[in-house]
Amino acid sequence: SYLDYFDVDSPLGKGFALVQSYVKGKSLQELLKAGRTFSEEQTIQIAKDLLGILVYLHNRQPLVIHRDIKPSNILLDQDDRVYLVDFGSVQNRVARQGSTITVVGTYGYMPPEQFGGRTVPASDLYALGATLINLVTGQNPADLPQQESRISFEQSVNLSPKFSDWLKWMTEPILDLRLDSASKALQAL
Repeated sequence: SYLDYFDVDSPLGKGFALVQSYVKGKSLQELLKAGRTFSEEQTIQIAKDLLGILVYLHNRQPLVIHRDIKPSNILLDQDDRVYLVDFGSVQNRVARQGSTITVVGTYGYMPPEQFGGRTVPASDLYALGATLINLVTGQNPADLPQQESRISFEQSVNLSPKFSDWLKWMTEPILDLRLDSASKALQAL
């Protein structure tokens, strides 16, 4: 949870800090490195929990886009509750007006439009889909083959056709063909 914020003045310059509650847990990245595997059912539950978080963020005024969803920014506590962390790359529409755009994200999880400095709610959906692909395959999406700019993951896993198709829809490289809201993605799931 967000608790507070403050400005920092140091010899190196000015800074901005967010104060958030501490979550005792491990990142999905740590769990994958330790050899944990995720079933389709577990992955779907993580997807639902994260989509709930994105519905909240994307419905804020101004709209909040995380821009760096990946396994290292998602924590699971001992009860497998899901937390999205590291809001250092957050962008909102107010921040974009009249300013330069900085490309932020992580290769393999970042949608094509984000490479050009453009982010929309569907950009977070792509990153979430790529993260879920990492969970079910155990591989970074950047290391998986691509076909026409699409992550080709199906040959690495045994998923239900419905969930596989949903993941493909989430990671559709053409923005206009991708799910455009977390609530629609949740409903489709």
